Amino acid sequence: MCIHSQHTYLYTQSMLHKLISEKNGRHLKRLSQELGSSVTNRGFIAQRMGFLLTIISDFPELLSALSTMLSQNTTNPADVIKLYNLYSSSSPPPVEFIRRPDLIDI
Repeated sequence: MCIHSQHTYLYTQSMLHKLISEKNGRHLKRLSQELGSSVTNRGFIAQRMGFLLTIISDFPELLSALSTMLSQNTTNPADVIKLYNLYSSSSPPPVEFIRRPDLIDI
């Protein structure tokens, strides 16, 4: 039911992210990730919008690299170097952004 359309998917993801942030719902994070993985083959644009529900917008370079990798479903050297530089810096972004099943499968 949650992936019936892009609207229901985005609504469900926004509700899950709200519950994750307010109720310390770490167990819901995995549900959100699985939901995102299930729409990968359906071509939902809303899947990429799921990133915007997090604080990833504070890290535009990370958002750019991950969006490219997920949309093309492949890695390229420039994005890998960008990720390496970001995560080896003195103030790296949260690891939760690269702990995604769909990213790990690439």
